[in-house]
Amino acid sequence: MAKTKKVPEIRFKRFTEEWEEKLLGEIGITQSGIGFPDSEQGECEGVPFFKVSDMNNKGNENEMQNANNYVTNDQITRRRWKPITQVPAVIFAKVGAALMLNRKRLVRKPFLLDNNSMAYIFDTSWTADFGKMLFETINLPSYAQLGALPSYNGTDIESILIHLPLNKEEQSNIGTLFQNLDTLIALRQRKHEKLLAVKKSMLEKMFPKEGADVPEIRFKGFTGKWERKKISEIFKATRGYVLAFPDTSAKKTDENPYPVYSSQTKENGLMGFYKKYLYDTAITWTTDGANAGTVNFRKGKFYCTNVCGVLISSEGYANAMVAESLNLIAWKHVSKVGNPKLMNNVMSEIILTLPITIEEQTRIAAFFQNINSLIAHQKRELDKLKNIKKACLEKMFV
Repeated sequence: MAKTKKVPEIRFKRFTEEWEEKLLGEIGITQSGIGFPDSEQGECEGVPFFKVSDMNNKGNENEMQNANNYVTNDQITRRRWKPITQVPAVIFAKVGAALMLNRKRLVRKPFLLDNNSMAYIFDTSWTADFGKMLFETINLPSYAQLGALPSYNGTDIESILIHLPLNKEEQSNIGTLFQNLDTLIALRQRKHEKLLAVKKSMLEKMFPKEGADVPEIRFKGFTGKWERKKISEIFKATRGYVLAFPDTSAKKTDENPYPVYSSQTKENGLMGFYKKYLYDTAITWTTDGANAGTVNFRKGKFYCTNVCGVLISSEGYANAMVAESLNLIAWKHVSKVGNPKLMNNVMSEIILTLPITIEEQTRIAAFFQNINSLIAHQKRELDKLKNIKKACLEKMFV
Protein backbone atom coordinates (compact mmCIF):
# COMPACT_ATOMS: atom_id res chain seq x y z
CA MET A 1 0.00 0.00 0.00
CA ALA A 2 1.34 3.42 -0.96
CA LYS A 3 2.32 5.65 1.90
CA THR A 4 0.02 8.66 2.35
CA LYS A 5 1.97 11.88 2.07
CA LYS A 6 1.60 13.94 5.23
CA VAL A 7 0.90 17.38 3.81
CA PRO A 8 -2.14 19.67 4.11
CA GLU A 9 -4.53 20.15 1.21
CA ILE A 10 -3.63 23.85 0.97
CA ARG A 11 -0.32 25.41 1.91
CA PHE A 12 1.83 28.42 1.19
CA LYS A 13 4.15 28.38 -1.81
CA ARG A 14 7.79 27.32 -1.40
CA PHE A 15 6.97 24.74 1.25
CA THR A 16 7.14 21.13 0.05
CA GLU A 17 8.45 19.07 2.96
CA GLU A 18 6.18 16.53 4.61
CA TRP A 19 4.83 17.43 8.02
CA GLU A 20 6.24 15.52 10.98
CA GLU A 21 4.10 13.07 12.94
CA LYS A 22 4.51 13.67 16.66
CA LEU A 23 2.90 12.90 20.00
CA LEU A 24 2.09 16.05 21.95
CA GLY A 25 4.20 14.63 24.76
CA GLU A 26 7.26 14.66 22.47
CA ILE A 27 7.13 18.39 21.81
CA GLY A 28 5.57 19.79 24.97
CA ILE A 29 4.35 18.99 28.46
CA THR A 30 1.10 19.26 30.39
CA GLN A 31 0.66 20.82 33.80
CA SER A 32 -2.45 20.85 35.97
CA GLY A 33 -3.53 23.83 38.01
CA ILE A 34 -3.89 24.31 41.75
CA GLY A 35 -6.65 25.33 44.14
CA PHE A 36 -6.67 28.18 46.62
CA PRO A 37 -9.26 30.15 48.65
CA ASP A 38 -11.45 32.69 46.88
CA SER A 39 -10.59 35.15 49.65
CA GLU A 40 -7.02 35.32 48.37
CA GLN A 41 -8.03 36.33 44.86
CA GLY A 42 -7.78 39.94 43.78
CA GLU A 43 -8.94 41.84 40.71
CA CYS A 44 -6.08 43.91 39.39
CA GLU A 45 -2.60 43.08 40.70
CA GLY A 46 -0.13 40.23 40.81
CA VAL A 47 -0.01 37.08 38.67
CA PRO A 48 -3.12 36.33 36.55
CA PHE A 49 -5.11 33.34 37.79
CA PHE A 50 -7.30 31.59 35.22
CA LYS A 51 -10.33 29.50 36.09
CA VAL A 52 -12.55 27.11 34.17
CA SER A 53 -15.22 29.82 34.28
CA ASP A 54 -12.93 32.14 32.32
CA MET A 55 -12.94 29.58 29.52
CA ASN A 56 -16.69 29.03 29.60
CA ASN A 57 -17.48 32.45 28.19
CA LYS A 58 -19.01 32.39 24.72
CA GLY A 59 -16.91 35.26 23.45
CA ASN A 60 -14.97 34.93 20.24
CA GLU A 61 -11.58 35.54 21.85
CA ASN A 62 -9.34 32.48 21.97
CA GLU A 63 -6.45 34.35 23.53
CA MET A 64 -6.42 35.35 27.19
CA GLN A 65 -4.27 38.33 28.11
CA ASN A 66 -6.42 39.38 31.07
CA ALA A 67 -7.79 37.25 33.87
CA ASN A 68 -10.76 37.93 36.12
CA ASN A 69 -8.64 37.18 39.18
CA TYR A 70 -5.06 37.80 40.30
CA VAL A 71 -2.81 36.52 43.07
CA THR A 72 -0.27 38.81 44.71
CA ASN A 73 3.41 37.94 44.87
CA ASP A 74 3.21 37.89 48.69
CA GLN A 75 0.47 35.25 48.59
CA ILE A 76 2.47 33.22 46.09
CA THR A 77 5.57 33.35 48.31
CA ARG A 78 3.63 32.55 51.50
CA ARG A 79 1.86 29.55 50.02
CA ARG A 80 4.87 28.49 47.94
CA TRP A 81 2.91 28.40 44.74
CA LYS A 82 4.80 28.26 41.51
CA PRO A 83 3.33 30.18 38.57
CA ILE A 84 3.62 28.61 35.16
CA THR A 85 6.41 30.63 33.60
CA GLN A 86 7.01 28.52 30.49
CA VAL A 87 4.89 30.42 28.02
CA PRO A 88 3.19 30.52 25.62
CA ALA A 89 0.80 27.78 26.70
CA VAL A 90 -2.68 26.61 25.79
CA ILE A 91 -5.10 26.22 28.71
CA PHE A 92 -8.34 24.23 28.84
CA ALA A 93 -10.75 22.61 31.30
CA LYS A 94 -9.79 19.09 32.37
CA VAL A 95 -12.93 17.91 34.17
CA GLY A 96 -16.72 18.19 34.05
CA ALA A 97 -19.13 19.90 31.69
CA ALA A 98 -16.63 22.66 30.88
CA LEU A 99 -14.34 20.02 29.36
CA MET A 100 -17.05 19.04 26.86
CA LEU A 101 -17.24 22.62 25.55
CA ASN A 102 -13.83 22.01 23.94
CA ARG A 103 -12.62 25.57 24.50
CA LYS A 104 -8.93 26.37 24.52
CA ARG A 105 -7.16 29.65 25.22
CA LEU A 106 -3.62 30.84 24.51
CA VAL A 107 -1.72 32.56 27.34
CA ARG A 108 1.54 34.38 26.62
CA LYS A 109 2.45 35.67 30.11
CA PRO A 110 3.30 33.77 33.34
CA PHE A 111 0.10 32.66 35.06
CA LEU A 112 -1.60 30.48 37.66
CA LEU A 113 -4.35 27.99 36.85
CA ASP A 114 -7.18 26.52 38.94
CA ASN A 115 -7.26 22.81 39.76
CA ASN A 116 -10.04 22.06 37.27
CA SER A 117 -7.88 23.23 34.39
CA MET A 118 -4.78 22.09 32.55
CA ALA A 119 -2.07 23.79 30.51
CA TYR A 120 -0.15 22.41 27.56
CA ILE A 121 3.24 24.10 27.39
CA PHE A 122 4.94 24.32 24.00
CA ASP A 123 8.60 23.52 23.58
CA THR A 124 10.74 25.22 20.95
CA SER A 125 9.42 23.00 18.13
CA TRP A 126 6.61 25.37 17.27
CA THR A 127 5.47 28.96 17.22
CA ALA A 128 2.72 30.12 19.56
CA ASP A 129 0.22 31.26 16.94
CA PHE A 130 0.60 28.04 14.97
CA GLY A 131 0.28 25.98 18.15
CA LYS A 132 -2.89 27.80 19.14
CA MET A 133 -4.49 27.05 15.78
CA LEU A 134 -3.36 23.43 15.76
CA PHE A 135 -5.07 22.97 19.12
CA GLU A 136 -8.27 24.35 17.58
CA THR A 137 -8.23 21.39 15.18
CA ILE A 138 -8.08 18.87 18.06
CA ASN A 139 -11.36 17.58 19.47
CA LEU A 140 -10.12 17.27 23.04
CA PRO A 141 -13.36 15.78 24.50
CA SER A 142 -12.91 12.69 22.32
CA TYR A 143 -9.83 11.85 24.43
CA ALA A 144 -11.61 12.21 27.78
CA GLN A 145 -12.09 9.39 30.26
CA LEU A 146 -15.84 9.01 30.64
CA GLY A 147 -17.48 8.46 34.00
CA ALA A 148 -19.58 10.41 36.47
CA LEU A 149 -17.54 13.41 35.36
CA PRO A 150 -15.58 13.34 32.09
CA SER A 151 -11.91 14.12 32.67
CA TYR A 152 -8.42 13.62 31.39
CA ASN A 153 -4.96 13.61 32.85
CA GLY A 154 -1.67 14.71 31.37
CA THR A 155 -1.03 11.32 29.78
CA ASP A 156 -4.30 11.48 27.86
CA ILE A 157 -3.25 14.79 26.29
CA GLU A 158 0.40 13.95 25.73
CA SER A 159 -0.54 10.76 23.84
CA ILE A 160 -2.49 12.70 21.17
CA LEU A 161 -0.95 12.29 17.72
CA ILE A 162 -0.57 15.46 15.68
CA HIS A 163 1.26 16.66 12.55
CA LEU A 164 3.24 19.85 12.20
CA PRO A 165 5.80 21.40 9.86
CA LEU A 166 9.20 21.69 11.47
CA ASN A 167 9.91 24.69 9.24
CA LYS A 168 9.27 27.66 11.55
CA GLU A 169 8.65 29.98 8.59
CA GLU A 170 5.75 27.83 7.41
CA GLN A 171 4.37 27.72 10.94
CA SER A 172 4.71 31.49 11.20
CA ASN A 173 2.87 32.05 7.91
CA ILE A 174 0.01 29.82 9.01
CA GLY A 175 -0.14 31.44 12.45
CA THR A 176 -0.18 34.95 10.97
CA LEU A 177 -2.97 34.06 8.54
CA PHE A 178 -5.20 32.81 11.35
CA GLN A 179 -4.22 35.65 13.65
CA ASN A 180 -5.45 38.07 10.98
CA LEU A 181 -8.65 36.07 10.58
CA ASP A 182 -9.21 36.12 14.34
CA THR A 183 -8.69 39.89 14.36
CA LEU A 184 -11.30 40.34 11.62
CA ILE A 185 -13.71 38.04 13.45
CA ALA A 186 -13.19 39.94 16.71
CA LEU A 187 -13.81 43.30 15.00
CA ARG A 188 -16.98 42.02 13.35
CA GLN A 189 -18.11 40.48 16.64
CA ARG A 190 -17.67 43.80 18.43
CA LYS A 191 -19.68 45.63 15.75
CA HIS A 192 -22.45 43.06 16.11
CA GLU A 193 -22.44 43.36 19.90
CA LYS A 194 -22.48 47.17 19.75
CA LEU A 195 -25.55 47.11 17.51
CA LEU A 196 -27.27 44.69 19.87
CA ALA A 197 -26.45 47.04 22.75
CA VAL A 198 -27.83 50.02 20.81
CA LYS A 199 -31.04 48.13 20.09
CA LYS A 200 -31.39 47.09 23.75
CA SER A 201 -30.91 50.70 24.89
CA MET A 202 -33.43 52.06 22.39
CA LEU A 203 -35.99 49.44 23.35
CA GLU A 204 -35.70 50.64 26.93
CA LYS A 205 -36.07 54.31 25.98
CA MET A 206 -38.60 54.17 23.13
CA PHE A 207 -41.18 52.05 24.97
CA PRO A 208 -42.89 53.11 28.23
CA LYS A 209 -41.50 51.56 31.35
CA GLU A 210 -43.82 49.44 33.46
CA GLY A 211 -46.58 51.63 34.88
CA ALA A 212 -45.82 54.56 32.52
CA ASP A 213 -47.95 55.71 29.58
CA VAL A 214 -45.31 57.60 27.54
CA PRO A 215 -41.77 56.57 26.52
CA GLU A 216 -38.61 58.38 27.60
CA ILE A 217 -37.88 59.47 24.02
CA ARG A 218 -40.05 59.61 20.91
CA PHE A 219 -40.10 61.07 17.41
CA LYS A 220 -40.98 64.74 16.95
CA GLY A 221 -44.56 65.55 16.15
CA PHE A 222 -46.06 62.85 18.34
CA THR A 223 -47.59 63.70 21.69
CA GLY A 224 -50.19 62.32 24.03
CA LYS A 225 -50.38 59.22 26.16
CA TRP A 226 -50.03 55.74 24.77
CA GLU A 227 -53.00 53.41 25.29
CA ARG A 228 -53.28 49.92 26.72
CA LYS A 229 -54.51 47.30 24.28
CA LYS A 230 -55.23 43.63 24.86
CA ILE A 231 -53.86 41.40 22.08
CA SER A 232 -57.34 40.00 21.43
CA GLU A 233 -58.62 43.55 20.76
CA ILE A 234 -56.25 44.20 17.86
CA PHE A 235 -55.31 40.75 16.52
CA LYS A 236 -56.77 37.47 15.46
CA ALA A 237 -54.63 34.73 17.03
CA THR A 238 -54.06 31.54 15.05
CA ARG A 239 -51.11 29.24 14.33
CA GLY A 240 -49.22 27.43 11.59
CA TYR A 241 -49.48 23.90 10.27
CA VAL A 242 -47.31 20.80 10.30
CA LEU A 243 -44.83 20.70 7.42
CA ALA A 244 -42.28 17.95 6.79
CA PHE A 245 -38.75 19.28 6.53
CA PRO A 246 -37.96 17.24 3.35
CA ASP A 247 -40.76 19.12 1.56
CA THR A 248 -38.84 22.39 1.94
CA SER A 249 -35.75 23.60 0.13
CA ALA A 250 -32.74 25.19 1.80
CA LYS A 251 -32.75 28.11 -0.64
CA LYS A 252 -35.42 30.19 -2.33
CA THR A 253 -36.33 28.85 -5.78
CA ASP A 254 -39.00 29.48 -8.39
CA GLU A 255 -40.71 26.31 -7.20
CA ASN A 256 -40.33 27.15 -3.49
CA PRO A 257 -40.47 30.95 -3.17
CA TYR A 258 -42.02 31.37 0.28
CA PRO A 259 -40.04 31.36 3.57
CA VAL A 260 -41.02 28.80 6.20
CA TYR A 261 -40.59 29.77 9.86
CA SER A 262 -40.34 27.39 12.79
CA SER A 263 -39.21 27.40 16.42
CA GLN A 264 -35.43 27.45 15.96
CA THR A 265 -33.42 30.62 16.61
CA LYS A 266 -30.96 30.06 13.75
CA GLU A 267 -31.53 32.40 10.79
CA ASN A 268 -34.27 34.20 12.69
CA GLY A 269 -36.40 31.06 12.71
CA LEU A 270 -36.06 30.35 8.98
CA MET A 271 -36.50 26.62 8.37
CA GLY A 272 -36.43 26.73 4.56
CA PHE A 273 -38.66 27.59 1.62
CA TYR A 274 -41.94 26.09 0.38
CA LYS A 275 -44.28 26.27 -2.60
CA LYS A 276 -47.27 27.58 -0.63
CA TYR A 277 -47.85 30.36 1.88
CA LEU A 278 -50.31 30.66 4.76
CA TYR A 279 -50.15 34.31 5.80
CA ASP A 280 -49.16 37.71 4.45
CA THR A 281 -47.43 40.14 6.85
CA ALA A 282 -48.06 39.11 10.44
CA ILE A 283 -46.43 38.64 13.82
CA THR A 284 -45.37 35.15 14.87
CA TRP A 285 -44.30 33.68 18.18
CA THR A 286 -42.89 30.33 19.24
CA THR A 287 -45.58 28.39 21.11
CA ASP A 288 -43.62 25.38 22.36
CA GLY A 289 -40.14 24.42 23.53
CA ALA A 290 -37.05 26.20 24.76
CA ASN A 291 -37.74 29.30 22.65
CA ALA A 292 -41.40 29.64 23.64
CA GLY A 293 -42.42 33.30 23.73
CA THR A 294 -39.92 34.50 21.11
CA VAL A 295 -41.72 37.03 18.90
CA ASN A 296 -40.90 38.08 15.31
CA PHE A 297 -42.39 40.39 12.70
CA ARG A 298 -42.82 38.62 9.33
CA LYS A 299 -43.16 40.93 6.35
CA GLY A 300 -44.66 39.52 3.16
CA LYS A 301 -46.05 36.09 2.36
CA PHE A 302 -44.81 33.17 4.46
CA TYR A 303 -45.54 29.67 5.76
CA CYS A 304 -45.03 28.69 9.39
CA THR A 305 -45.13 25.38 11.21
CA ASN A 306 -47.42 24.24 14.00
CA VAL A 307 -45.04 25.49 16.74
CA CYS A 308 -45.63 29.06 15.60
CA GLY A 309 -48.53 31.16 16.75
CA VAL A 310 -49.63 33.90 14.36
CA LEU A 311 -51.16 37.33 15.04
CA ILE A 312 -53.11 38.82 12.12
CA SER A 313 -54.34 42.40 11.89
CA SER A 314 -56.23 44.23 9.14
CA GLU A 315 -55.64 47.59 10.83
CA GLY A 316 -51.85 47.81 10.57
CA TYR A 317 -50.94 46.51 14.02
CA ALA A 318 -48.84 43.72 12.48
CA ASN A 319 -45.62 45.71 12.35
CA ALA A 320 -42.09 45.61 13.74
CA MET A 321 -42.88 48.10 16.51
CA VAL A 322 -45.67 45.99 18.00
CA ALA A 323 -43.54 42.83 17.59
CA GLU A 324 -40.66 44.42 19.52
CA SER A 325 -43.03 45.64 22.22
CA LEU A 326 -44.56 42.19 22.58
CA ASN A 327 -41.16 40.51 22.58
CA LEU A 328 -40.25 42.50 25.69
CA ILE A 329 -42.97 40.90 27.80
CA ALA A 330 -44.20 37.70 26.12
CA TRP A 331 -41.59 35.59 27.92
CA LYS A 332 -43.22 36.50 31.26
CA HIS A 333 -46.36 34.63 30.20
CA VAL A 334 -44.66 31.36 29.19
CA SER A 335 -45.75 28.35 31.23
CA LYS A 336 -42.65 26.57 32.57
CA VAL A 337 -44.49 23.43 33.71
CA GLY A 338 -43.02 20.57 31.69
CA ASN A 339 -42.42 21.63 28.11
CA PRO A 340 -42.44 25.48 28.03
CA LYS A 341 -45.58 26.79 26.29
CA LEU A 342 -47.25 30.03 25.32
CA MET A 343 -50.63 29.10 23.88
CA ASN A 344 -53.06 31.26 21.90
CA ASN A 345 -55.47 31.82 24.78
CA VAL A 346 -52.67 33.15 27.01
CA MET A 347 -51.19 35.29 24.24
CA SER A 348 -54.61 36.82 23.57
CA GLU A 349 -54.81 38.14 27.16
CA ILE A 350 -51.46 39.97 27.09
CA ILE A 351 -51.80 43.76 27.35
CA LEU A 352 -49.50 46.14 25.46
CA THR A 353 -49.01 49.87 25.81
CA LEU A 354 -48.99 51.30 22.28
CA PRO A 355 -49.08 54.65 20.47
CA ILE A 356 -52.61 55.74 19.62
CA THR A 357 -51.74 56.39 15.97
CA ILE A 358 -50.56 53.85 13.43
CA GLU A 359 -48.30 56.64 12.05
CA GLU A 360 -46.20 56.70 15.23
CA GLN A 361 -46.12 52.92 15.29
CA THR A 362 -44.91 52.96 11.68
CA ARG A 363 -42.09 55.40 12.46
CA ILE A 364 -40.90 53.29 15.39
CA ALA A 365 -41.28 50.11 13.33
CA ALA A 366 -39.12 51.53 10.51
CA PHE A 367 -36.46 52.53 13.05
CA PHE A 368 -36.20 49.05 14.52
CA GLN A 369 -36.39 47.38 11.12
CA ASN A 370 -33.29 49.38 10.13
CA ILE A 371 -31.47 48.34 13.30
CA ASN A 372 -32.49 44.72 12.77
CA SER A 373 -31.22 44.87 9.18
CA LEU A 374 -27.85 46.20 10.35
CA ILE A 375 -27.64 43.51 13.04
CA ALA A 376 -28.52 40.78 10.51
CA HIS A 377 -25.88 42.11 8.09
CA GLN A 378 -23.17 42.06 10.74
CA LYS A 379 -24.21 38.55 11.79
CA ARG A 380 -24.02 37.31 8.19
CA GLU A 381 -20.56 38.82 7.73
CA LEU A 382 -19.43 37.36 11.05
CA ASP A 383 -20.70 33.91 10.05
CA LYS A 384 -18.90 34.19 6.70
CA LEU A 385 -15.60 34.89 8.43
CA LYS A 386 -16.13 32.02 10.85
CA ASN A 387 -16.90 29.68 7.95
CA ILE A 388 -13.75 30.82 6.14
CA LYS A 389 -11.73 30.09 9.25
CA LYS A 390 -13.38 26.70 9.67
CA ALA A 391 -12.62 25.78 6.03
CA CYS A 392 -9.01 26.93 6.37
CA LEU A 393 -8.55 24.91 9.56
CA GLU A 394 -9.77 21.82 7.72
CA LYS A 395 -7.57 22.36 4.65
CA MET A 396 -4.37 23.87 6.09
CA PHE A 397 -3.68 21.22 8.73
CA VAL A 398 -3.01 17.52 8.29
